[in-house]
Amino acid sequence: MRTFHGLLALGLVALVGPMVSAQQNSAIDTSFVTREFVAAVVVRPQQLLNRPHIAPFAGQLVAQVEEKAPFAAKDVDTVVALFPADPDSFDKQMAILIKLTAPYDKQKVQGVPTGTHAGKTYYKLGGDAPCVYAPNGTTLVLAQEDALKRILELQKPGGPLVEALGKIDRSMSANVVFTMEPLRPLAQAAIQNDPPEGPLAAYAKVPELLEVAELGLGGKTYDITLTLSGKDAAAGKQLHAMANHALALGKQIVGAAALQEDNPTQPMVESGNKILAATNVTATAN
Repeated sequence: MRTFHGLLALGLVALVGPMVSAQQNSAIDTSFVTREFVAAVVVRPQQLLNRPHIAPFAGQLVAQVEEKAPFAAKDVDTVVALFPADPDSFDKQMAILIKLTAPYDKQKVQGVPTGTHAGKTYYKLGGDAPCVYAPNGTTLVLAQEDALKRILELQKPGGPLVEALGKIDRSMSANVVFTMEPLRPLAQAAIQNDPPEGPLAAYAKVPELLEVAELGLGGKTYDITLTLSGKDAAAGKQLHAMANHALALGKQIVGAAALQEDNPTQPMVESGNKILAATNVTATAN
């Protein structure tokens, strides 16, 4: 399981630290995205690993991954982590898709036990480690065995997340994509049980209005774009107003914290200020 979590961490390292802007990023391969996945984190590691602020942390992480993985970190083009709706089942149901720029080292997997499902052969790493399916020399799909079998049964990709991944801003170093449709009933029920009050009351409409949310992390130290897709133009307009209102509230809260003397969290407050100031909100009709 160390390799599985290490690869995920290699992707999520994009969520902290400076980034290098992407010029030509390939489209996301959605061939293995089943309808049970509702969110994804897309990372392009080569734009991150050589940055001086990340290198000390990334070096240890890369070493951990390369100890077990049949490829070099420099050959990783894209990492896509796919998440199901239930956070309690992440370890069992999530999957990681890896696109390489050079074929993986098949010698490193010689002798590894294999399994077959839906006419496709996959590697069984044993223990708590995920299984790995390699449809070609530059694509790897990692998931626990039951989850991988469902992926191998997939005949035709489809669903909200597949559509959303096809529309992400590929100029970004990383994208976080969340689809609302599969979670709408649960979100609406949760709000009915515990409705927001005061200045947050208007946000009770978000599950009804929202279709897709995408957070894009760009080339500068603080370069963040939040794109909200509403069910129609009117919903997009409302979501845009709500998001800007939320940003304003966040700035007020962080600003008040910055005025406190001897605040031990001052570095975090300063970073929060920069993040909020650099966040651009756009809204569209899905």
